[in-house]
Amino acid sequence: MNLSEQKFLRDIQVENFINNNNYVAAAEHLFNSQLNSWEFLRKNYEALRTVQTKSFWFDGFKIKVQFNKERLISTSAEVDEKSVSNRKCFLCVENLPEEQKGILLRKNFLLLSNPYPIFPQHFTISTLKHEPQRISEGFEELFELTRLLGANYTMVYNGPGCGASAPDHLHFQAGTKLFIPIENDIQQLKTDYGKIVEDNENNTVNLNTEGINRYKPNE
Repeated sequence: MNLSEQKFLRDIQVENFINNNNYVAAAEHLFNSQLNSWEFLRKNYEALRTVQTKSFWFDGFKIKVQFNKERLISTSAEVDEKSVSNRKCFLCVENLPEEQKGILLRKNFLLLSNPYPIFPQHFTISTLKHEPQRISEGFEELFELTRLLGANYTMVYNGPGCGASAPDHLHFQAGTKLFIPIENDIQQLKTDYGKIVEDNENNTVNLNTEGINRYKPNE
């Protein structure tokens, strides 16, 4: 058994879910298993009950602000080249906490319960291989992971320059569906600001041209 396999959650129920291609049920089972076995994760999810939120409207958009002090460690992490090179990659399997277990997705991704949650159920989906966080090389994987988990979870990609990101390791996040305000507004946003740039039998891609024109990099 190699190091990656040692991090797999080995459970008859998980195996049955995966054999039946029910990855949503497998993810929920992983989440509940980690709540029971990993005290640090359980405490951080309990802390979500004390998180303060406030919603307000800004320029036609509904914004939801969350004060989550347990998440501060992650969101305030330095992502510059020097800081990244001076720390161990926290998404590489050899550096994962001993209590953390995962589920293999598409032979090269590991589904993990995120110990610094925003969502009621929050997952990180990281590659087994250490490779840069570049969406240009991960679109196909993102679509396939969405197909596996999209019934209950929303997929999220953080760019390499974002806080709470690992610019040196390709990963996505998944969280409880319809928790993010934009999910309820997406149809209206596509109507008001979207432009279809690709439409085929498999995918429809909308580009927010209004956002690109108004919020340009380095301004």
